[in-house]
Amino acid sequence: MRKYAAILVIATFMVGCNSDSKSADNGTSTKSQPEVKKADPAVGSTEAPKPPTTPSTASSTDPATSAKKDGDVAGVSGGVVTAVVPPELKHAGYEYEGLTNTKPVDMELVASGRPDVITGSQSVTLIGVKDGKATYKIERTGKLSILGSDEVSVEKDGVYTNSSSVAKLSAHAMELPASPKPGDKWNFHVTSDQKDSEMDMETTCKVVGIQKVKTKGGTYDNALLVEQTSKGKLRGKNVRTVSRSWYVKGIGTVKADLTTTNPDGKTESLTIQETHH
Repeated sequence: MRKYAAILVIATFMVGCNSDSKSADNGTSTKSQPEVKKADPAVGSTEAPKPPTTPSTASSTDPATSAKKDGDVAGVSGGVVTAVVPPELKHAGYEYEGLTNTKPVDMELVASGRPDVITGSQSVTLIGVKDGKATYKIERTGKLSILGSDEVSVEKDGVYTNSSSVAKLSAHAMELPASPKPGDKWNFHVTSDQKDSEMDMETTCKVVGIQKVKTKGGTYDNALLVEQTSKGKLRGKNVRTVSRSWYVKGIGTVKADLTTTNPDGKTESLTIQETHH
């Protein structure tokens, strides 16, 4: 396990939205949108006030009820909806991240030179919506829990990583832009001081485009491929890594592979892929 600890730390940034990246180089930022308040009923109106809707009388076509079915609701207590993701945040990046998928995705990780297969599942939970951002928690179970958990936020211009349990991220770290297009690039910096997996890496991400990809869980014709190239120190040595991640709308990352080249020219590789969703 000690030998592969550093590789697993890097793998964490491939399983989520492929990385903990820095903001896209366009220098833009998302500002909180002002809250729109409903106008008060007209003074002197003779219309009787409508009784409040309760869970027992809610219509099956009520937007909040529909949102519950789509996995876009957080903080549901006693049938009361407390958070719904606004339409302006449901962009392509949001869909490729698979944030609407409320079902766990079973995954496996295979590393070169390691005889066993690391298995577990990944699940997404909506924490809440505030200041024009929707916040989610990505958790992993089973042996896959070694990759830690992440908190991400959806904003108008993309999906960002707020924090990771296994490494320190760049501030406002972009995972995917809102409308990923071939040729889009962004950078990120990630460090880790965990024992046996010290890391300080600079990475460039690039959107390649739509490709067909096959996993143990199925074959997808419209997967978004993102490539990463990284340089920096890993376990005190200068290394170079190249990785590829495939995203499918409504599911998230379905496959990712990474190759690390050590100073002596030797390589280590790993592959993460879904086995069932």
